[in-house]
Amino acid sequence: MLCGSLLAGLVQNGAGAVQVREIKIYGSYNGYYDAYLYVPKGVTAENPAPGILAAHGFNNTKEYMTNTAIELSRRGYVVLSMDLDNHGFSAKSDAPSTSANGYGTADGLLYLRSLEIVDKDNVGMIGMSMGGMAIDATAIMYPDLYKALFYMDSGCDVTTCPKEHNWAISVGRTTETPPNFGAPNGVSIPSMPDAMTAYGITEAVVPGQLYGSVEDNTARIFFDHWGDHPKSTDDATSIGNAVKWFGMTMKGGLDIPYTNQIWQWKFLGTSVALLGFIIFLMTFGGLLLETHFFGVLKDPVPAYKGSKGVVWWIFAIITAGLGPILLVPLFFKFFMLNPGKLEGITTGFVGWLFVVGLISIAILLIGYFALGKKEGADGVSYGLKWEGISFDWKKIGKSLLLALAVVSTGYLILVITVDVLKVDFRSWVVTLKTMDFRHFLVMLAYIIPLSIYFIPMAIGLHGTLRPKEGKASFAREMVINVVILALGYFFVEAYYYPDSTSPIQLNCGIWITLPLYI
Repeated sequence: MLCGSLLAGLVQNGAGAVQVREIKIYGSYNGYYDAYLYVPKGVTAENPAPGILAAHGFNNTKEYMTNTAIELSRRGYVVLSMDLDNHGFSAKSDAPSTSANGYGTADGLLYLRSLEIVDKDNVGMIGMSMGGMAIDATAIMYPDLYKALFYMDSGCDVTTCPKEHNWAISVGRTTETPPNFGAPNGVSIPSMPDAMTAYGITEAVVPGQLYGSVEDNTARIFFDHWGDHPKSTDDATSIGNAVKWFGMTMKGGLDIPYTNQIWQWKFLGTSVALLGFIIFLMTFGGLLLETHFFGVLKDPVPAYKGSKGVVWWIFAIITAGLGPILLVPLFFKFFMLNPGKLEGITTGFVGWLFVVGLISIAILLIGYFALGKKEGADGVSYGLKWEGISFDWKKIGKSLLLALAVVSTGYLILVITVDVLKVDFRSWVVTLKTMDFRHFLVMLAYIIPLSIYFIPMAIGLHGTLRPKEGKASFAREMVINVVILALGYFFVEAYYYPDSTSPIQLNCGIWITLPLYI
């Protein structure tokens, strides 16, 4: 955790060449925004630098734009990467619509231009996914306050693409979201009639070719890159396109080749830190179990009374396939309880896991009465009680204390890391972030439905599905558990992803990938 975080922090601030500050912005419509401000060394009111506003996508936070901010700030740009409305640590504003404040980017643009260290004549905006919609709305609202736009796996509509400003679109060829100009997929965008109209031509758009004139503020380029929607923020080509574009359209940046990128080392550092956090939870918990206070929790593993032979394989296949099969229909069913809202995504996932948990409980009960009872299985076999004493409330209390001690210590390390180095523990879309009190309350609301999933899953894996009738090594058992829990999602992706025009793939392909990595 320490080494990975230090590496990530060192890369993020360019080894001291950039200062990263966490700031708060109070804007219109009672808007309250949290942001990171990247200020290159030597930039002052007497020596202002070009500024760039970075806007993340839906269900993301400012940290998702970090890799792009690293590359832009080390090239001399002042970068403001902000949490948008109702995302991250930003509050939900009272804006009546997106066009009223661009999810907060309107306030972000005004703030960036208010800084004496920013060259007012050289301000640009970059938005990924929903962030592209956000900067698009702000560009319409304040057409005289920016110089160039970059849409990262996003874009403007043929009716909203600026006609008197420089703009560029970069889209992944395998993007999961409905692409621009009515195209069924990313590859088809250049040949769409609306795309040709937006670029002011009558033939297919050529990726990488400059149309219009930078000097006349009519320049536009279509970039593409290999990759899906979420990969665009962690892709050297996508980030390089943004660097290249702002280097072409804005003045004052350093002449560092767009291929010269260092963010990958930050990615490595936070990934190592995330792995270290997982290892820490296991090892620190093991050390606490060696203490006198928690040592009473160590008990021998109960005799195995679970599934054997063909029955084991049947229940393992059911466990592997149940969640993946129900993911798409149940996620959308619960998501539609609050569609279009950020919490709708969380509700969709939690609702899906809740139903899978209820079905798992039913399967466990059927398995117990049909097979387990005949083998002499009881609550001890399933880890639900202790031999001879049923429930030991003192041990239950100490178990809760052990869990709290391990998790809270790990979380404290994360808090210190974020506060000092401005980096968290993450590997692509798998992220450990700190939380404020509002998010703490949200977490509490989901504890019970999540428990309905994780408790029966734990009973199934460790009580009825232990490999080799409970005689396998600890390491082998862990690997088999990983295979059981993850294998089904590979088949789900293989089913949906080949058809890039599938409505399911276009609308929820991004969400299918998440449980696999989690």
